Amino acid sequence: LHVFLPLKAQLTVSGEEWMEGFFDADGLHMLTNVIIELSRLKLKMADVVLLLGGLECVRAIMNNHAGMGQVVRSQAIVDNLVFVLGADQLMMKGRVWELIAALCAYSDDGRKAVLGALDNFRKEKLLSSRMSLIITELSQEGTPGFYLAAVSTFVNALLTAKEFSVRMALRTELVSTGILPALSSLRGHPDPNLAENISFFYARLDQDTGRLLAGAVAPPANNANVSDVFDFLVLRSGPGANGDALQKLLHYLAILPASSRTLERVLTSALTAI
Repeated sequence: LHVFLPLKAQLTVSGEEWMEGFFDADGLHMLTNVIIELSRLKLKMADVVLLLGGLECVRAIMNNHAGMGQVVRSQAIVDNLVFVLGADQLMMKGRVWELIAALCAYSDDGRKAVLGALDNFRKEKLLSSRMSLIITELSQEGTPGFYLAAVSTFVNALLTAKEFSVRMALRTELVSTGILPALSSLRGHPDPNLAENISFFYARLDQDTGRLLAGAVAPPANNANVSDVFDFLVLRSGPGANGDALQKLLHYLAILPASSRTLERVLTSALTAI
């Protein structure tokens, strides 16, 4: 802590020349390496305070234009931040969600770096999807509102991509991993920031789905695994889940090639069942 406090103060007031010297001395890598190593320990309160101080140093770096660019360009740095999310301490992890949300909102390259880090986390932890961590964190019973708000802020930041096809592909990935039931179960939560984030998510979902149905854009010609789509969307949705099933259907259809024969077949069958 006696190192992080003066470092944060220096980072906050330093110009680009000092910051470049810090990067040239490999200071950013050393800082995040210390953070990831500490996060792997059985944390006591003193360790948590120390880690929060380290994360505040990272925040100070990201508040600097040169610093943000350096973080975005270094996949190893972003990997270290995301791997902190494997720890147990929620206050510390909440800060990390805020930091990687800022990377997503900053630029497409920032978003790609975060997605790459989530995929590396998936491989390390043997998860089924790079979005699995998000759904798990939103689905834990008894999780405090401040932490759920931080995770949902990240979800919305991830979906700030300006290109419609990118936004739809990311949301489809989230939908297929279970974001809709996870957020639906949190509706009515007393935390005002969480409630605002959920409302924003569904507003953007409705806006993009309406744009798709209106034919404002053609479905992106990406390859997609459409086997058992109907079974997954409808038969496994469960009673009372027709709304979620339809949203899943629309997002799966959005990533099918426009010429796909499956498109009309799945749409007709699913809508008949729903």
